[in-house]
Amino acid sequence: MLSEQELKIVRNCKQWGFGAYLAWAWAVYPKLSRDINKEKYPDKKELVQINERMDQKRIAFDETYLHLLPRESVNPLQVEQEAWKLLSSLVKSQVDSFGKYIESYQPSTVISDQLLTQINNGWSLLQDWHIISRSYGAKLEEVWDEVKADEQKVRDLITRLS
Repeated sequence: MLSEQELKIVRNCKQWGFGAYLAWAWAVYPKLSRDINKEKYPDKKELVQINERMDQKRIAFDETYLHLLPRESVNPLQVEQEAWKLLSSLVKSQVDSFGKYIESYQPSTVISDQLLTQINNGWSLLQDWHIISRSYGAKLEEVWDEVKADEQKVRDLITRLS
């Protein structure tokens, strides 16, 4: 269990809108993959929106995990913070790579393997992001029996990303 001070810090770090973003991404990424496999390609505007949303949420997480938490004397999200330090740079690289891909994107000249690679890379990072978010969420919701297991998943993610 966390102390009252630690719980307060966890509550203060709440990521508004991440749940909605994740639900959106969980629907969008698989649908894009299915459509691409059927040779139904998204328009450029849709891809730009996907990329911008991912970057906006990355920036919000950076603010919490890399800027706000280090100021606290007690850090109940230390494991999540360490994982986010590793994952944030990968998400930034993906956003940059996808942004460059989108610049020259034309649905009429799509090479589906290239687009699928970009979509799958983003999807993979979202799954890693979800591991961190679940651990944070268990602490936020005070679901103590899940905290230990979720923190272990975050530690495993750190090992994999290191």
